Amino acid sequence: MRQIGGWFGLDRVAGAARRVAVLGCPFDGAATGRSGSAEGPAAIRQWSSTEEGIDEYGRPLSGICVADLGDVDAADGSPLAAIRAAATDAVADGTTTLLGLGGDHAVSIALASAVAEQHGEIAFVMLDAHADCFPDYDGDPESHACTVARLWQLGAVRPEHTALVGLRSYATPELEGIAGCGLVVPGAEWLATGAEAVGRRVIELAGGRPLYLSIDIDVLDPSAAPGTGYPVAGGVTSRQLLDLLAVIVPACRVVGVDMVEVAPDLDATDITAATAAHVLLQVLAGIGSRGSQGRAAE
Repeated sequence: MRQIGGWFGLDRVAGAARRVAVLGCPFDGAATGRSGSAEGPAAIRQWSSTEEGIDEYGRPLSGICVADLGDVDAADGSPLAAIRAAATDAVADGTTTLLGLGGDHAVSIALASAVAEQHGEIAFVMLDAHADCFPDYDGDPESHACTVARLWQLGAVRPEHTALVGLRSYATPELEGIAGCGLVVPGAEWLATGAEAVGRRVIELAGGRPLYLSIDIDVLDPSAAPGTGYPVAGGVTSRQLLDLLAVIVPACRVVGVDMVEVAPDLDATDITAATAAHVLLQVLAGIGSRGSQGRAAE
């Protein structure tokens, strides 16, 4: 397989208008189902070296460079505390966009909190089959099933500035939290109304605020991404996910992104990790297209 270089070759770009810092979070200690997402960062990185920095329409990415900061060392103490400290350092200049690689979805608690601390009031948009709104899961408030509720509790994100998109699996303890969200789009509604309509609703919810985008790979149908801990039937295709991102990302000031719950050992074909990397390439293209318009546009 042809090796392009780190992050689609974008680690060699100099003088770009937008810098993205990659932070690996190989942690799945908060998973409640099948484990294996701790291997996600390495697998996504590997696939990111097999494509060039050219978007789906044949346009070379411009205005963006990627710096890979490696993986967080969380061997001692609290993994989420270590992730938050590393993420805080990564975005300390106020201009760098954070790209976090999970790991299970609990890592987003630390990543989004660090971004919110830097940028103030943010919009939080989560693409996921699950709402992750448990107040706690078996007594653990930092479970991957509690990501959204924990961010609210910490004050990092406000419910009315939260969008949950792609949902199709629910639990009773989550329903009150879901009802308080600013925008909820079940997967079936996304499929029925299309990416353009859903994307415009997300942009309206963001309201010009800096946006944090959390992508759980299980938002995709298991036929497109079988390598994840909690696959749920009835999800969108990879094409539909890419179409939605193409509406949202260029239109918003994206200050943080994560890709979580990729568990390569659960997918003998490796298509899940390959898909995650390709999706992130298109996200970077959208961020770069906005960056190339100049800082004044923000």
